[in-house]
Amino acid sequence: MVAFFNPVIYYPTSSTAGSWGSRITLGTKVTTSIVVGTTVPVGALVCVAVQALAAGNTVAGVSDSRSNSYLTAKATNVNNAGNGQLALVYSQVSSSLLSNDLITPTITGVGGQYYISAFFATGVTAGSPLDVANATNSGATQVGDILCTTGALSVAGDLIVGAVCAVTTGASGFTNQGSFTTPFDTESVHQTLGGGNEVSVGVSSVNFDPLNNGGSSQMAAVVAAFKVGP
Repeated sequence: MVAFFNPVIYYPTSSTAGSWGSRITLGTKVTTSIVVGTTVPVGALVCVAVQALAAGNTVAGVSDSRSNSYLTAKATNVNNAGNGQLALVYSQVSSSLLSNDLITPTITGVGGQYYISAFFATGVTAGSPLDVANATNSGATQVGDILCTTGALSVAGDLIVGAVCAVTTGASGFTNQGSFTTPFDTESVHQTLGGGNEVSVGVSSVNFDPLNNGGSSQMAAVVAAFKVGP
C-alpha cells in the first residue's frame, strides 16, 4: 500500500500591489520584489515564476532577505529567437521568511521589465525535493494551448508545478486544463504570466497544457515535479 502525503499550498489574499498576497507584480530590472505577507516556515518549498519580457534578457536567479538558496528547476526562451525568458525557480528554505521580507529576481541584459509570481507549499520532501523538470516554447506564433510534459516520475504523489507565459500585449490570461489549479495566478496587463499546480496520482508523465485566452501568440512553458512526504 502506497501512502500519499498531500502538500499544502499557501498564499494569503492581501490586495496590496506587489505584496505576496497579490502574488504577482510588474517590475523594472532589479527594482521590484515580492513582499512576503506571512511567515514561511523552515522546510517549506517556495516556487517562483519569473518572465523576463525583453529580447536578450534572461533570469539569472532569485534571492530573498534571509539568504536562502534558490535553484532553477528549468528555464527557456519564450521563442527560438530569444524573445525574453521564462524560469521556474525554487527554494526549500533553511531560514524562515517573515512578513515584509523580499523575494527578488536578478535579470541580465540591458533594461527590460519582468513579471514575478510566487507561492509556497509545506509537506515537500526534505533535502532534494526536485524530481524532474522540463521546458518548451512554441518557437513561433500559435493559437490555443502549449504542451509541456514532466516525463516519467520517480514516485507517485509528486507536487506538479507549471509556469507559462505569452508575449501578446494585452492578452487575457491562461485557463488551466485537467487537474491544474492556481497558483500561479495570471497577470495580463502587458504580456502574460500564469501557471498552476496539481498532485500526481501515479508515476506516468503529467501534461501541463494551459490554454491561452489571448489568441495568437508566442508562448513558453516550464513544468517541475517535487517529491512530497518524509
